[in-house]
Amino acid sequence: MDRASNLHFTSLTDVASCVFFYRNYISQSGGIGTGHFWSLSLEEQFYLFWPLLLVLAGKRRCLFLAPLGALAVSAFRLAHWEHYNQVVIDFRTEVRADELLVGCTFALLMANPSFLETIRRYSRLLALPALGALLFAIDRQPWLPPLYESLAIATLIAASVLHPHSQPSRILAWQPLAWLGTVSYSLYLWHPFFLEFNADVRVYAMCVMPLFALGSYYLIERPMIQLGHRLTLAR
Repeated sequence: MDRASNLHFTSLTDVASCVFFYRNYISQSGGIGTGHFWSLSLEEQFYLFWPLLLVLAGKRRCLFLAPLGALAVSAFRLAHWEHYNQVVIDFRTEVRADELLVGCTFALLMANPSFLETIRRYSRLLALPALGALLFAIDRQPWLPPLYESLAIATLIAASVLHPHSQPSRILAWQPLAWLGTVSYSLYLWHPFFLEFNADVRVYAMCVMPLFALGSYYLIERPMIQLGHRLTLAR
């Protein structure tokens, strides 16, 4: 592995941080192929916090708490931008949680009939400006994503969901793209391991990567999802 990738293999510390979902709080210069687990760690930390907040505060209060939290995280990030805007620590939850809180805000608004029609109307009008804002954010590529990038993504998702017969939504619903979205989690898990190989091996490695990803999806991910559904129905 060292000869093919020029990197040391993943350490036990890296493995533990991935298994227990705190990979976003250790150095991104660790072993091969685990740096991308920062996003999964952030999501799992959020999934532990958000349901608890919903239960304790209720949907009505969370409709205010979610955007307030997103603004607070964004303000904290802006105030400490120079400190966090580096690859070593820029994946921490305290400067990234607004990405998920914006999505939660939109979800709560869309679940409320009094807001749904307004979002339906304005999401279509704002789709093109949102796409422009997203492309601008991608072009700038800061280590820390600004709040407007998350708002642009949420707007585009809302527009595609609420206008399923629009041309962009029909393109996104194209069956091969939909299937790619279905297996995207496994692709995301596996692709960094193969990108780490040196240039002489990388092309061949990437040809093998889909086999690992699809094997992971069909042999592990799908059976575990089905098991989860059965356990849920049995309760």
